[in-house]
Amino acid sequence: MYSYLVTKKYKSAEYQFFSCGVPSDLKKQLNNSRKFYISLNSIKDVDVRFLCKHLNSIAKNLFQEIRTGMRELNLDDIKHILKIEIEKQIMWAQHVDLGTNKYDMLKQKQGLKQVTEQEESLLKKLAQEEKEYDQKLDKNIAGWLENLEISVNEKTVEYKTLKRHLTDLYLLRHDWARDLINRRDRTTDDFKIEAEKKLNLSVFSEDQSKILKDEIAVRNENYDLTPKVNQTHSENESDTDLSSPLFSECIDEFITERNYDNKNTENRVRYELETFIEFFGDVRMSEVDIKKATQFKSYLQKLPRKHRTNSKYKDYDVYTIVRN
Repeated sequence: MYSYLVTKKYKSAEYQFFSCGVPSDLKKQLNNSRKFYISLNSIKDVDVRFLCKHLNSIAKNLFQEIRTGMRELNLDDIKHILKIEIEKQIMWAQHVDLGTNKYDMLKQKQGLKQVTEQEESLLKKLAQEEKEYDQKLDKNIAGWLENLEISVNEKTVEYKTLKRHLTDLYLLRHDWARDLINRRDRTTDDFKIEAEKKLNLSVFSEDQSKILKDEIAVRNENYDLTPKVNQTHSENESDTDLSSPLFSECIDEFITERNYDNKNTENRVRYELETFIEFFGDVRMSEVDIKKATQFKSYLQKLPRKHRTNSKYKDYDVYTIVRN
């Protein structure tokens, strides 16, 4: 808010006014007015500046009273804003994917490079231009809160929490875009669940409750299966199609058929297929069903990429790693 004495001319006469700007977070409550004026023509010149100072104090108190009547930002408001932003960032990733020619390997690589460059640019801003980034984000948040008739207080824990979650989300969307471009089988629901895990917050508690409950059930079931993994093949041998090849026997054939141009992509796919065996054992292909695929997908999202070479994990099996 700012205030000062202004003079306006009308024909040959001059008139003095007290001018007061309306704070941006209160414009909606004051009919979108940017400022208001109070005539000072009947006031003696010697008293004008003193009166302006007094009016300025009154205006500040009035603005504060209006803010007091507005509700504070709370957890439900944070969830509401994040829900909208998550859906917007998923849409952004989908637009990036659909705008990439994935039938041309060179253009696919260019699309991935552009996504990585955008991510690096954001990280650079966070590291070197934090003030500029914060100002832009604060402006966006202020607009959202004004529309929701919520007071803007940048010093509250809730406000700072919202800012942190939004920044994490804006970084996460680059992973989603890369997954889509790389043709990983990711759905909108996958992204929503991943966002909730990243933010450690149940944003889609109503319309996504069933999905989250199912995922938790699958995870718990997987943990219970840990001691059974190495026994699966022998115990169920009589129920298994023995003519079906072992999972390990199909890895090389699968990779050869895909004919990856990028060696890094080929290595990543091989790593993921070999990791499947770490979780479920070298089962026969006839035993690989949607349930196992869903379980493995959930595991893979939690498993560190270099768990085999990182000394930190050398004494743990994959089940223990994904639990921690």
